[in-house]
Amino acid sequence: MANEVLTAKQVQERYPGLGVSQQETACLDPDAGTLRADTAVRCLQDLFVKYGGIIRDGENVITIVPESGTKVRIETANSVYCAQSAVLCAGPWTSKLLAPLNLVLPLRVLRITPCYWSEKHEGMYSFKHFPCVIELAHSGRNGDMYSLPCKEYPGLMKVCWHHGTAADPDKRDVSSAGAERDVQAISQYIAFRYPGLETEPSIVETCMYTETPDLCFILDRHPQFKNIVIGAGFSGKRL
Repeated sequence: MANEVLTAKQVQERYPGLGVSQQETACLDPDAGTLRADTAVRCLQDLFVKYGGIIRDGENVITIVPESGTKVRIETANSVYCAQSAVLCAGPWTSKLLAPLNLVLPLRVLRITPCYWSEKHEGMYSFKHFPCVIELAHSGRNGDMYSLPCKEYPGLMKVCWHHGTAADPDKRDVSSAGAERDVQAISQYIAFRYPGLETEPSIVETCMYTETPDLCFILDRHPQFKNIVIGAGFSGKRL
């Protein structure tokens, strides 16, 4: 993989909007980029429908019931479906759906607070001129920090702490002191790392993470019901 190690002076020369201390270095990957999650999911859904799939959006799954080892019954708020097999990728609701199936996975559900911050000078953090930045966790801070240059919202840069507080996915939008502390921590971080951004967020969103202890995802069959496949813990995967 092509990469270039930059000194603090080189970082400041190339990216004056990025604050660095003299003892810091950076590793630049010229081939890196971002994947628009909403666009990628829409593409996958379009292909699914193209080849005969049917999407039932906004339909809450109530329970999953194995039947005689060869079929699976899925009960939702609106209907009942039967199939030879099922793939369960329920994100933060995985544990709730697996509990009746006598399976407990080491999953931790966190509420993350992505924030978008306004540029003080238009174009300083444009995706045409500024890279994505990942700062790994260290002894003074739990969780990585990451930022994406302005694109999703014009003039707003996404800076987020890869860290959060335990939460119930059914209560994700309930305000909490933990979320307020996270926003304050990002604001303090921005004051030094991104001097060209305002230190009060323009947009604050909520995102649910589902993590395993080692941050590696789970993809396997149910140990008892082999026709139920489980995919979980995809948040925070470090490659």
